Amino acid sequence: MKRCVVMLCLTILLPAAAMVSGSAASAGAWFPVWEDRGSVREILPNKILSEEALQGLKQDLKKEGGNLKEEEKSSIGAERKEIRGQLSQAGSTLIQIQMNGWTKVNDHYMSLSALEELARESMTALGDCSRKAEVTSDETDRTRQTNLFIEHGGVRYTIALHNGDQTYLTADAVIHDVTEAKETAVHDKLEGLLRRFEGGSCIRTTYTAAIPGKLDRDEMERISRQIFRGLKGTITEEIREAAWISKTGYSSRIGCALNSGGKRINLNVALRYNDYEDRTCIWLGTPVISIPY
Repeated sequence: MKRCVVMLCLTILLPAAAMVSGSAASAGAWFPVWEDRGSVREILPNKILSEEALQGLKQDLKKEGGNLKEEEKSSIGAERKEIRGQLSQAGSTLIQIQMNGWTKVNDHYMSLSALEELARESMTALGDCSRKAEVTSDETDRTRQTNLFIEHGGVRYTIALHNGDQTYLTADAVIHDVTEAKETAVHDKLEGLLRRFEGGSCIRTTYTAAIPGKLDRDEMERISRQIFRGLKGTITEEIREAAWISKTGYSSRIGCALNSGGKRINLNVALRYNDYEDRTCIWLGTPVISIPY
């Protein structure tokens, strides 16, 4: 059972590994992570693109916008409120939210310069286009990758573009200003970016919360089961170690889901004691936890 869950997480999470060392968050095509990401440079999002580059980018973007429908926004908003409510009932304080997703861009070769142009064009979906961004690029004989980083408003964004025979874009946001309004705004920005292209994943979200002091394993078990019950969830897989526990299952209250061994999963809860900070951390992931814990 333990090996099954670990392999599931690796299969699901690898595509976003370019954004967070040792973790990832989607079931899309796998691509390698380079240790040497190249020298860091700064770019401005409002740099004028060549007409040829602009036309190439526009061919890969949808003609219609990718805004969420009002009913979708309402459903996602209700989901967030329920999750926040369960974390609060557990006696924890929310300290960080991380969101990520991926999308396929095209089926052909792209040079490093073209990937950088596409990364710059994608920055407009994040709203504040007056800020500088850091960009790193690297390539091998068969693959090319560009990572773009920008931080503003208490959020650190990463856009990663990888090209081999196909081009994939992954987007990641780490939110330290954990207000519900900020969470909603960031989700809408990432969703808007991914929906500019055909296909792709729903937004994966990992909530990190903390309870002061050390909880024993029985108390961690109680809290994790309480969260599943509160979200009308069913536990399908569990891992129990001396210092931490993890439970995975399905909740009808949560929209984004994955298939694993013929089962639908969309809720992952884990708890571990942090002796350095003397607090017990709770990670709640939809559909799975997408950061190391």
